[in-house]
Amino acid sequence: MSYGVESLMGKKMYEEWCSLPEPRELVSRVAAPLKVITAEKSGLAVVGKQYFAHAPSKLKEFVDIKGADHNFNFGETAQELFRETWSFIKKLRV
Repeated sequence: MSYGVESLMGKKMYEEWCSLPEPRELVSRVAAPLKVITAEKSGLAVVGKQYFAHAPSKLKEFVDIKGADHNFNFGETAQELFRETWSFIKKLRV
């Protein structure tokens, strides 16, 4: 029994996917304001912090929402996601 990730895609899509730049390379080009939000239970906080560190944005924030899974289904995690998002958007208003 395998619990790994499996994907089915055509050859053209696979070739395009392989030619994409690494995400950290892409984020290094983002000068716009940036907020990286991760879900604690997804295990992606380390990757999110790497993206955050590589972004040259002057205005940038990072938050790992405690207790959240990939879909923000547990407790009040979806509301926390919306609060974090809205608080950042308000900072952008002029």
